[in-house]
Amino acid sequence: MYVLVSSVGANSKSKVFYTKMKGALDDAVQKLGFPACFILQPPSLIRKGSDRFGEKVGVWALKAFNAIGLMRQYTPMPTEAVAAAMIRLAKSGRHGVEIINSQEILKA
Repeated sequence: MYVLVSSVGANSKSKVFYTKMKGALDDAVQKLGFPACFILQPPSLIRKGSDRFGEKVGVWALKAFNAIGLMRQYTPMPTEAVAAAMIRLAKSGRHGVEIINSQEILKA
C-alpha cells in the first residue's frame, strides 16, 4: 500500500512547474504497481506554528475568497485532516489506485 500527499491541480502536462512536478510524481507512483495506492490532492495546508509569511498570506487570501464564494476547491485544509484521511485510507482495505481530490479528502 502507498499513500501519497500530492497537491490540488497536480497535472504532469501543466505549464506551472509545481503542479507539473506533482503530477509527474503522481503518474510515477501509480506505475509502481502497489495493490493499493491512494493519492491525496489537498489544497493549501494550514500548519500549526508555521512561520512562513507567504504561506500565511496565501491561506488568508484563500479564506477571504472562500468567504465571498470563490475558489471553494482551494479552501485551505488543516494538516491534521489530511493525516486523518491518510490513516482511514490505509486501514480501509480498499485496493487499486484512487486519486482523492480536495473536496473528497474529508470524506475518505
